[in-house]
Amino acid sequence: MRSSNYTSLKDNRVIKKHYENFSIAKFLPKENKNAIITIYAFARIGDDIADDENLSAKAKQDQLKKIKSQLDVIKKHRMPSDPLFVDLFHLIKTYKLNIQYFYQLLDAFFQDTTKKKYKNEKELFDYYEDAANAAGRLYLQVNQLDSKETYKYANHICSAFAMIDMIQDIREDLNKDRVYLPESLIKQYQIDVSALKKGQFHGDWHNFKNYWTDQINNRLVLGKGILNYGNWRFKLEMKLLISAGLMLSQKIKKRGNPFNIKMGPISWFIVFTKAIFLR
Repeated sequence: MRSSNYTSLKDNRVIKKHYENFSIAKFLPKENKNAIITIYAFARIGDDIADDENLSAKAKQDQLKKIKSQLDVIKKHRMPSDPLFVDLFHLIKTYKLNIQYFYQLLDAFFQDTTKKKYKNEKELFDYYEDAANAAGRLYLQVNQLDSKETYKYANHICSAFAMIDMIQDIREDLNKDRVYLPESLIKQYQIDVSALKKGQFHGDWHNFKNYWTDQINNRLVLGKGILNYGNWRFKLEMKLLISAGLMLSQKIKKRGNPFNIKMGPISWFIVFTKAIFLR
């Protein structure tokens, strides 16, 4: 992790470059959008550390501990030293964010430095609770929509996108000696993991892909309850998010190789059109 990643958000070109592909807050008011970018910056930095192939597990953990120390300072209502965490300090204070969700994200990054396999779906979704759902709850808190009901719907959406990331990033994760695909499903569908690394799909890959994308679709549909909350800006963001997730799931299901699927201008036009009429 380079020290430049700790610069204040308004000067941080690294984070802004990452954010170009992060469209979850395009239609939110400027203040809320900047808050979401700051949360994203925190998550991006932790994820980059956990994924850094040039660092040992111990070196990754040492850097993540530095982040934790900054969170600990904020938790004590004191001003942290690094510029990004100064932004975070003000954000947490302004929006009354639950700092525990930042700790949960950090727990997921720590877990990525040591845990390389998942026994079953329950174990994977326990990981998603920290790695994905915590971020969704922070998003809701920024938009002043934190409740048990909104959390329930957001969890469905966040876990669906985590599932999309999992299947799209299998080969990339295998190159880091990390397998998120649960061992129970590997066995059930007789998937040759080593072949996946080469972009080859053996065993009952087709039926696994159908099963996985059906689960993604079910979660996105369950998440549509979130559309009953918030103002028109928030609802539009959620409609676009759900429609994009359904589009990606459809592309994954149709293609034998789910790696490196792109959303071109035509796909985004279809997503936007469907989002308008989504209920």
